[in-house]
Amino acid sequence: MKSAKNINHIRHAKKHAKNINQSDTRRSGFWREISAPLFILILIPAFCLRNSRYISDQTRSWLNQIQIVEDLSGQGDFSAAFDTLSDSYQDWLTARTYLHIVCRHDAVDNAEELYRRCLYLAAPDNNN
Repeated sequence: MKSAKNINHIRHAKKHAKNINQSDTRRSGFWREISAPLFILILIPAFCLRNSRYISDQTRSWLNQIQIVEDLSGQGDFSAAFDTLSDSYQDWLTARTYLHIVCRHDAVDNAEELYRRCLYLAAPDNNN
């Protein structure tokens, strides 16, 4: 009789272990299925934050450069103001393609048009 109880106990333990293994397999399959979408959902906000930081830093840099141009032209140093404006425009051109990807096209085009107008007006042959 004891051996029958032991056998039933062993069978029950094996069945329980089998259920635990199946449960673990189902759980690991679940995590395997959602890991890629979860990774993408984490990656998207990270990219957005990185992009926002980059755009803010670049904008601050261009504003500082334009402020220097304004100060130089206010002091009458038009040659240095033109050179600084040219450098700022070249800096702008390096980011233009990326800005067209992540920003509204009309905003990027308007900013570039303003740069070109300023460069035309600040050109040494226009300052008599």
